[in-house]
Order: sequence, then structure tokens, then C-alpha cells
Amino acid sequence: MSALVLLGQRAVCLGVILVWLAARFARDRDPRPLITVAVATLLLNVTVGAMKILTGRLGPLQLGDRIGEPGAAEVFTVGMAFPSGHSANAVLMWALLVHLSRRHRRLGAVLAGLLAVTVGSATIYLGTHWVTDVWAGWAAGALVLLVLPAMAPVVDRIAAVADRRTPEAWRLVRTGDRPHRRTGHRVPTPITTTVGPGRPAVECTPTR
Repeated sequence: MSALVLLGQRAVCLGVILVWLAARFARDRDPRPLITVAVATLLLNVTVGAMKILTGRLGPLQLGDRIGEPGAAEVFTVGMAFPSGHSANAVLMWALLVHLSRRHRRLGAVLAGLLAVTVGSATIYLGTHWVTDVWAGWAAGALVLLVLPAMAPVVDRIAAVADRRTPEAWRLVRTGDRPHRRTGHRVPTPITTTVGPGRPAVECTPTR
């Protein structure tokens, strides 16, 4: 269980994802996946960290002998148990890895869900978090995932600064139209159509 919990630790999750994305960046020269991970990590750290400070909840192990007393799972003290950071990281990071991947996404989604459930359950078993801490951690990770699509323009703008492209050029990349590598001008995506039975497909470039 102690080893499984590490799969929700921020350093471990980021290490795995960054190694994979660094290899992908070396091949594609597209900084947007790396920027997306950075933005998601920042959002999660700010929101979860703020909730931990505001609630101040002690975990089961921190209470010691007082764990069985009424009202032991109190809030507004000096703890940092609510919400569970490991559970939030497990939901966000592994789901983000699946989202950024190009193959085996269905299998990856199943594995990411199992990892999130396993990590959260392991923290309860080890006594570092209450059940409600884990539920809140899962919810926090899921909420950041839901917010990420709205952050796409921010990611495109940062990528434009890093790669000297205009934000409009990166938007066209994201929506399927390819800008010229050096000029950033729009190059419409070719459309493949079938002329008729027994005839080869024809690729044409639409004019906009």
C-alpha cells in the first residue's frame, strides 16, 4: 500500500509524465502538451493547497489516541488532510496522460481510473486520510480536468511566445488547420473524397 500511494505523489506523477512528454517534444517540437501539464499542475496546487490551509483538518494518524473520540475528525485546526493531495494528483495526472496520448486511450482511461481509486483507497488504509478527504481529492482533480479546455487559449498564447508563432497559428493547429512552419500562415487541412465506385480517392485543399 505504501508503494501504491507513491503513484499519487506529485513528484512521481510529474516525473513519469515529463519524461514521456520530453521524448514527444523532441520528436514533434510541440510545446503545448508540456505547457498543459504545467498549467494543470499549477491549478491543482493552488486550489488544493488553499483548501488544505482553509480547512486545517488533521488526519487519522495525526490524532493518535484521540481518533476514537467524538468529533475527532475536526476541521479548522492545524492539519493538512482535506482534501487528499495524493487522490487529486492521481485523478488529474493519469487522466491528463491519457488525454494527451494518441493511442490506446480507451485502455488508458480504464487504467487511469483504477489508479485513482487504488491510490485513494490506499491512503484510507494507511490512515493518512479520512474517506471524505479522498472524495474531495477525487473531486478536485476532476474539476481541474473540466477547467482545462477553457485554458486552451492561454496554452496557445504561451506556446506562441515560446515558439514565436502567433496565438492564431496555434489555434489553427488545435482545430485541425496547419500553419506554415516559418510564416505561421494558414494551410487548410486536405479533404479526402471518393469520386465514385471503383475510382481512387481524390485529395483536395479547400479555399477559405
